[in-house]
Amino acid sequence: MKISALLAGAALATTVAASAHAVTFAGFVQDGNATNMTWTETGTTGGTLTASAPVWFTFDVKGLPVTPMLATLTLNGTSTVAGSVSGGDVIQGGIDGTFMITVATPLDGTTDLLNGTFSGAQISGPDNGNSTSIQDNFTTGNVSYTTGLASKYLTFGTDTSGDAFSFSGTSLTVLALRGNSPASFKGVFAGNFAATSAGPGGQGVPEPATWAMMLVGAAAVGGVLRRARQASLTLA
Repeated sequence: MKISALLAGAALATTVAASAHAVTFAGFVQDGNATNMTWTETGTTGGTLTASAPVWFTFDVKGLPVTPMLATLTLNGTSTVAGSVSGGDVIQGGIDGTFMITVATPLDGTTDLLNGTFSGAQISGPDNGNSTSIQDNFTTGNVSYTTGLASKYLTFGTDTSGDAFSFSGTSLTVLALRGNSPASFKGVFAGNFAATSAGPGGQGVPEPATWAMMLVGAAAVGGVLRRARQASLTLA
C-alpha cells in the first residue's frame, strides 16, 4: 500500500513538473547566408518586424520528422512603443504580431506546420553592434501556437504560461537607437519555439531539470523497494 502510494506520488510530481516548464519542440536555421528578418523603423515611434524567407525547420516531437525540412518563415509584427538604451543594449519592446512556418510539399496532408500569435516581444542587443535577440517578454508577453497537423502528431495544451520563442540574429547592418526606436536593420536569424505542452496528444517532453527530478524520484522509490525486500527476507 505504501509503495503504491509512493509510486503514485512520484508520478504526480513528475506530471506537475513537466507541465510547469516549457520545452523546445521545434526550431529553424537560415537557408544559406541571406538575411531573413527585417526591422523597419517608423517615422514616429516603434516600427515593424517582418520575415518572408526560406529556412530549414526541424521538429523535436516524437512521431514527426527530425530531418530538417526546407520551409518558409513568415512573420509580421508591429510596435508602437518607444525604444531605449539600457546597460549598453538597445531595447525595443511591445512587438505584437503573427508568424507561420509552411512547406511546399504537404506533410500528412497539410502545408501549415506551425503558426501562432504573439504579444510583447522584444528586440535587444549591443548598441551599435551587429547581433541581436528577439524573444517574447515573459513578464508581459504571450505566445499561442496552432498547427495544421493532426492531433496524433502535434497538439498544444491549454496552459500557455510558459510558451515562448527565441530568435538569435547575426550579420546585422547595425543595431542602434535612432530617436524613438532602433534604426532599420536586416539580419540572418535562427530560432526555436517552446511550449508548456507540445506533442502527440499534448504530451510535453520533460526538460533537463524535470528529468533530474524523475531520476531522484526513481532512486527514492528504488530504495523503498530494496528496504521492503530486505525486511521480507529477514522476516522469512
